[in-house]
Amino acid sequence: MRAGRYFCVIENDTIVSSSFISDINHRGANIVVSTSPESRNKGYGKAVVRHAAEWCFLHGYRPIHLVDVKNVPSVRLAESLGFKNMSREIVVSSYRK
Repeated sequence: MRAGRYFCVIENDTIVSSSFISDINHRGANIVVSTSPESRNKGYGKAVVRHAAEWCFLHGYRPIHLVDVKNVPSVRLAESLGFKNMSREIVVSSYRK
């Protein structure tokens, strides 16, 4: 990871929540977040996404946080930080079991 593009919360020497800027294209930066199940609802995900978004603004990028609309906690986290629903994506796959 590049310095400054990875943010985390550590408890007892373990990363319990993290975010990073995965892609930067056309002045937009994709923020990815993950929080361990036992560490959810403590504000850790919000903190790491907020820091990633601040990094984007400081470096002239538009933060983009892709969220599955069915993942209500992630939608609420994004909305609480001021992210707006700008578009919807339809994923088409030819995969079959």
